[in-house]
Amino acid sequence: MKKTLLIFAVFSASLRAQTAEEVVKFYSNALGGADAWKKVESLSFKGKVEVQGMTFPVVIHSKRPNFFYQEMEFMGKKIKQVFAGDRGWTINPFTGSDKPQPMSPEQAKEMKHNASFDDALMFFKENGSTIKLLDPAKLDGLDTYVVELTEKDGTITRYFIDKELGLPLKEISIREGEEVEKIFSDFRQVDSKILPFKMEYKVKGNVVSVLQFEQVEFNNVKDDSLFRMPE
Repeated sequence: MKKTLLIFAVFSASLRAQTAEEVVKFYSNALGGADAWKKVESLSFKGKVEVQGMTFPVVIHSKRPNFFYQEMEFMGKKIKQVFAGDRGWTINPFTGSDKPQPMSPEQAKEMKHNASFDDALMFFKENGSTIKLLDPAKLDGLDTYVVELTEKDGTITRYFIDKELGLPLKEISIREGEEVEKIFSDFRQVDSKILPFKMEYKVKGNVVSVLQFEQVEFNNVKDDSLFRMPE
């Protein structure tokens, strides 16, 4: 039933795309359309993350333009990673202190990239990025378009997009020499928009974490106070 609904949702965009921009439009429509995503001011996720065989509750909030908050709970203690505007901070009781600590410049640089709110491929023009269409590929028996995105900071990401549904199945990002693979599944519709509820992260072919969301909410973060570093 879910697949039938998804096929219907993208039917009008399912003519075989021939250029990189046509593929991006197909992809954008499959996820609910760029206009719908432009109206989103914040996103909140609640679920679980699996790391090295252990599972932890996780809460993630993101807000325009580049605010990010992640909270994991382990052994009754909360570990936080937060980015706000141009700097980040963390709380990790397992380092010997439950007080917030500023991120290093290197950590903040990485977090700033990850905290970017808008979909990098959907809004590539607005972000000053470039795209090109690569040779198609098979992924788990499915035919995919492969689009390569190059961002202004030099980050290169290859998107593997289902030719039938227009949904992203996998991303491979290369940044400062490190390759990170993200695999998407369990797509669901929330408020007319489609997004994956499961994300698997791999480095050098090894799974490093798996995110499984149970709840997603749009536009529920009303101010920036959540992201401010406590005194």
